[in-house]
Amino acid sequence: MMMEMLCVGPHCSSAVMVRQTATAGALIIRLRRDERWLEEMMFWLERFHSEVVDQGIEPPCNFFWEDEAMGGRYRKFVAHTLQLASTVEVVEHVRHQDIQRMVGPPAITFLFLD
Repeated sequence: MMMEMLCVGPHCSSAVMVRQTATAGALIIRLRRDERWLEEMMFWLERFHSEVVDQGIEPPCNFFWEDEAMGGRYRKFVAHTLQLASTVEVVEHVRHQDIQRMVGPPAITFLFLD
């Protein structure tokens, strides 16, 4: 979601996502933009690209985690990610029974009622 906010531009201050399951309804959540996290994400994404993708190698297990020079910075980034997860706002929970679902053979059942 943060990458999507970055792509939309600096005026995008949050993103909304709908997570729907087959039996438990849907959860509509909002995540607020965090510039510091975005900067770190880009740092690590660029580093991964140059050290793994550009080299055409398979990433090692726990890449960056145990890096002697940068492991501490990476672990802080992971901790920041966990902290951000705790700030996700639940906008709405839509109960399973309130979700219109397709019932019947796809060839004769319309997904939309109108």
